This record gives sequence, C-alpha cells and structure tokens, in this order.
Amino acid sequence: MGIEGFPQPFVLWLHLWWVADMSQLGFFLFGSPRLKRRGETVDLGLRKAMALLAYLVVTRGEYSRDDLATLLWPESDQSSARASLRRTLYVINRTIGKVILTTGTDTIRLEPKVKIWTDVGLFQQHVRDCSPEDEPQEEITPRCLSLLEEAVALYKADLLAGFSLPDCVAFDEWLFFEAESLRKSLTRALRQLAAAYQTQGDFDRAILHARRWLAL
Repeated sequence: MGIEGFPQPFVLWLHLWWVADMSQLGFFLFGSPRLKRRGETVDLGLRKAMALLAYLVVTRGEYSRDDLATLLWPESDQSSARASLRRTLYVINRTIGKVILTTGTDTIRLEPKVKIWTDVGLFQQHVRDCSPEDEPQEEITPRCLSLLEEAVALYKADLLAGFSLPDCVAFDEWLFFEAESLRKSLTRALRQLAAAYQTQGDFDRAILHARRWLAL
C-alpha cells in the first residue's frame, strides 16, 4: 500500500499526473503523442508539427534548417521544404502560445529557458540513476526501487507507438532506433526490479516484473 492507505500504483499515477500538470508543458511520448499545457491538451493540428517537436524534445539537439526540412519534407525541393518548415514552426509557437523554439538564421533548437516535462526524459533519468548497464544489483535503495517502479509505470507503450510519417523514411528510421534504445532501457529496469524483489522475498512483484521483462 502507498501513502494514506492508497495502493502503490495509484500513488505513482497521482505523482505523474501532478508533475505533468504543474509543469507549464507536458509532452507524453510513450504511445500516441500528447502535448499538454497546465493539464489541458494542446492540438497542434499538423502531424509534422508533432513530429518536429517530438524530434527536438527527444534529441535535445540543435539542427540546421536544411537538415530538418530534408528530414520532414524529403520529396520537396529545398525552397519548398524550408517554406513548409517555417509554416510548421509558426504553427507550433502560435498554438502553444509562446516561443518554445529558438530559431536562428540557419539553426533551430528548443528554447533553453522553457521547461518541458516529458515522460521519456523522466524515464531515462530514473533508469540511468538506478539501473546498472551490466548485471543487476541484488539490493538497491528504497529510493531507487521507487524510482524504477515509476519508470516502468511511465513506459505504457513504445516511443510514439502508432505514429509515423509514411513519406519520411529518415524520420521513421530515427524513430525505430530511438524506440529500440528505450526498450533496452526498460529491459534493464525490469531486470533490476525483478532481482531486487527476489532478494527481498517479494516473489509476487518479482514475478510480475520478470514476466514483463521476458515478454520483451
């Protein structure tokens, strides 16, 4: 049981909801992508606007306009692709209601001062902090046990599951390999939880996580 007698899964769900709701922007990327602002869903209206924002949020990189235009409009000439990119950037900033992308003459990146909560980012942080890349530890701290439980609860489906851009092979290839990397991180977390619960003698939870691990 969790706090105030509530079951642990409910406590985890309540915590995740609170984190996303209190953040100015919350981007859910496991499964069908959903963008929220102060708890309200933001509809960007364009699939490529969602794809562009997801790409920049996940990679946290700075890219040239030409690279992003080619990534999302590979069949257009350079001039048309860059024009489509400009329109998409405008849609993102107008719909969200503030500038969240820093756009230079030739480069684009996330605005560093804007905080965007993401389930993928939190998942990666927890796994990185509490799950070794080699063999799982038989004993971990209660804090890490809680963080890994939160991490696997976040992973409701693969990255952008069901979302694709049929005319953008390079984007779909990036998505495939990024999803594979996150799936490996999930495997690490589940393996660590199974080992830790087995050591504690909590075989029900150990079996629960081991079954999910084996299913991968």
